[in-house]
Amino acid sequence: MTWGSLLLAVKIQRSDTCYELPSRRDRRDAGWDCYAAENATVPAGGMAKVSLGFSMELPADWAALLLPRSGLAVRGITLSNAPGLIDSSYRGLVAALVSNYGSEPLEIARGDRICQMAFLPVPDVSWQETQQLSVTERGAGGFGSTGL
Repeated sequence: MTWGSLLLAVKIQRSDTCYELPSRRDRRDAGWDCYAAENATVPAGGMAKVSLGFSMELPADWAALLLPRSGLAVRGITLSNAPGLIDSSYRGLVAALVSNYGSEPLEIARGDRICQMAFLPVPDVSWQETQQLSVTERGAGGFGSTGL
């Protein structure tokens, strides 16, 4: 199987307030747009939990990430816990924790695209404890150590 033909079957259940199921505009898009299932106001400097109107059942060994939309992020709108991790064992209503770093309240209308969702495989991990790690050019440098 090649990555180009990968198909992930995800069971999804709409709530009675669901506006639209996640969708993408182009098959090559990595993120699936998610829509607000309710009207909400996110105060300046505050946050709000906004229902996306669905629950889902991911296959075992898969997870979903809720990510900010760049068009909102450029205006100071992001997700409080970005990325929001959805485990395969979760069956509850999916919601976005929207944060507003702007100076004006954000009005969200039912049907607005407020975040996007991406999927990733979750491998089993075999931890191999050691006394020494291999040496790399970067080493322990982090938080901007490789430049801008």
